[in-house]
Amino acid sequence: MPETASVYPEDELPDTFHLAASIDGGIVGCITVFPEAFDDEPGWRLRGMATAEDWRGKGVGAAMLRDAQRRVVELGGHLLWCNARLSAAGFYEGCGFRIVGPEFLAEMDIPHRKAVWRIGART
Repeated sequence: MPETASVYPEDELPDTFHLAASIDGGIVGCITVFPEAFDDEPGWRLRGMATAEDWRGKGVGAAMLRDAQRRVVELGGHLLWCNARLSAAGFYEGCGFRIVGPEFLAEMDIPHRKAVWRIGART
């Protein structure tokens, strides 16, 4: 996949934040979050999350997601959402997200559903 596939117009917005996980000096994960409403409700959107294949299942993604949730709260937000690959739905549910809405095909025809996290909500 070309690097340009991971560049989004929202990357340069003033409220967008990018996180990276570094282990032994190497980047093993990244995440981008920016303000975007969910069903007309003010919120933050998670986009472009990735973890190096060798580090999947070892807590790197969950740690980055917890940090993103913490930062959203610090910025006054109460909702974080994303388009979650069906194969990652259990991961998001384990991080406090609720899977909602119908299945749809996103980039590269990969099946997705919406995943939503709200402060204080129970899954």
